[in-house]
Amino acid sequence: MKNRTVERALSVLGLIAEAKGGLTQARIAEQLEIPKSTLHSFLAALEDKRFIKADNHGVYTLDVAALALGNAYLDTTDLSQDLRGALVLLLDELNVTAHLATLDGPSVMYVDKLDPAGNQIKLASAIGTRHAAHVTAAGRACLMQLPAPRLQRFMRYALAEGVAAVDLDQLERELETARQRGYEVDHGSLITGVTTVTVPICSPDHFAGSLGVSYLTGAIEVAEAVRVLMNVARTTIEHVSMRSIR
Repeated sequence: MKNRTVERALSVLGLIAEAKGGLTQARIAEQLEIPKSTLHSFLAALEDKRFIKADNHGVYTLDVAALALGNAYLDTTDLSQDLRGALVLLLDELNVTAHLATLDGPSVMYVDKLDPAGNQIKLASAIGTRHAAHVTAAGRACLMQLPAPRLQRFMRYALAEGVAAVDLDQLERELETARQRGYEVDHGSLITGVTTVTVPICSPDHFAGSLGVSYLTGAIEVAEAVRVLMNVARTTIEHVSMRSIR
């Protein structure tokens, strides 16, 4: 049985996490349809535990406890070692933004990211950012790993959570094509002029998601990005697998 109070408090935290510039109490109440008196108690509890904080204008953003929780997640998935190392390798080889993503509810969420030094391009892969999984290269590389029954369950859940309707038969065909070639690519669906190339990455008992790079379209050939991504993904999983059986 779900605990309604806990569920609503977590919804508040999740909404604040997704809002890049923070949210006021009034805006949170409007979006979640929670009475202001009830919302006030949620906000007070989250603020007391330092999951959120409010500025002088009453705008709520994440605080240090949320960061600590995120870091603990990264540690348990080995992102702090092998998978963070994969991002370093990609940065060294291609000198473009490298990111890791995983499925989170009906969305894909970016869980780690490295940018080249001096990079001024604001890409759509900020840590914690979520997008509908089926519309992004990062999300589709995650969906590639799901067998048809699980994919259908996932998309039914996504639709129930308010994701725009999608032709499931067409999506399955497109994902099958992506499985055969081993990667996904997107040219500007989220940000005009930015190409994203991703490959699925899955390590035993550690992490399942996608490894990708984003860059100004034309800066790198897709084939070169794919070659480097596949090499780095294969090397990373080999390291994780060897450690797992020791």
